[in-house]
Amino acid sequence: MTTSARRLLARLLAIVITCSLVLGPAALAQSPAPPSSAAPQPAPSAQTDPDLEARMPQTVGGQPLTIESRKGPDIFAGTDPTAIHSLVDGLAAQGKTLADLSIAIGHNADYTVAITALRVPGVDAAALIGPILGMAPAEEQIEQVPGTIGGKAVTVVTDSTGVQQFYASSDILWIVRAVDPALTEIVTALP
Repeated sequence: MTTSARRLLARLLAIVITCSLVLGPAALAQSPAPPSSAAPQPAPSAQTDPDLEARMPQTVGGQPLTIESRKGPDIFAGTDPTAIHSLVDGLAAQGKTLADLSIAIGHNADYTVAITALRVPGVDAAALIGPILGMAPAEEQIEQVPGTIGGKAVTVVTDSTGVQQFYASSDILWIVRAVDPALTEIVTALP
């Protein structure tokens, strides 16, 4: 496995804490910043999912979130296929491919709040949990336990990077890394 693939998997295992972590390879493909004060726009080859971005909470605890999205082929471009076989196989079992996957990431300015939304249209989001966790390196210790936040059933996943809450709703798997009160605010606000 290449060093860049190993970094990508470690970042995905951390469940996309920040835009720069998982979207780093895609972000490098962005056009240079325009001379105006406008925010940089993805290069035409980068595929985004504005609808998924719009479903993300826009603020948490009164702080605005920075939100960005990419499609599966952009995120995993150049990745060793064996490194992501769990995800590819999980999607194939649902009749889908990486091209069907969208990932949106939102975080606050100091990265104490990070929300990831993974969507595969027409697929029960709970079916993505195993394939996502299956991408972890064999030596990674992952603990999964059921939990409840704001009256919603979640899967609490603990690994070497910390704790994140997985919440499946329709075809979107929400992964939240935050502490209360932000954690409860986020999960309660999700559909």
